[in-house]
Amino acid sequence: MKTIILNLRGLQSWGSSNKHVQRETRGDPTFSGVIGMICSGAGVRPESDEAAEFRGLSMAVRVQLEGRKLCDYQTARGFRNIADISTALNIQVWKYYLSDACFLVALSGKNRVIESVEKALTYPKYHLYLGRMAFPPCSPIVVCTMDGSNPHKALLDIKNDFLEERGILPKLSPGDDSAKRYVVLSKSPSVSSEKIKDMPTSDGYAVRIVDHVHQ
Repeated sequence: MKTIILNLRGLQSWGSSNKHVQRETRGDPTFSGVIGMICSGAGVRPESDEAAEFRGLSMAVRVQLEGRKLCDYQTARGFRNIADISTALNIQVWKYYLSDACFLVALSGKNRVIESVEKALTYPKYHLYLGRMAFPPCSPIVVCTMDGSNPHKALLDIKNDFLEERGILPKLSPGDDSAKRYVVLSKSPSVSSEKIKDMPTSDGYAVRIVDHVHQ
């Protein structure tokens, strides 16, 4: 088993629901968004049989920089409501996104699958984007690969010195190495756990239960 570490930096939007008029973003990447990006690089659809090996990966997130939540106000012409498709409407749309955010994402799985992920993100067949097609990554995505099957542990093992050497983090001042927020699959769900409907399947989305841990 191997784990790959990804660096997601730049404008990004990670929605776990699709409201047409008001489109929110989470404060951390969704599993469906990350897998969708990998599938784009591999040239397959997320719900296809070819993507089944990607959907079976384990994921954890380390919030390196929380970023700022901003909003795009847009108008759309010719919108047709399913209740009355004969009438075209002009509507207002609010699309939220994150600016100045940086996330480290760890994906664990079989060696062959991790190698396929690395190839898809290094030599993509189609456009790579951070949750929305207008938001391409602003730096190389793949940081490194390592042995192991625990994505949370892999993120804990990544030190700031390692990230600074690769230009992923600026040089930190003494005392700036504060605890980070980790989003990990819950082993013992509790009242503080969060349910996210973001696991793509062949016929829709399944629910993940995650914990937010500060370490």
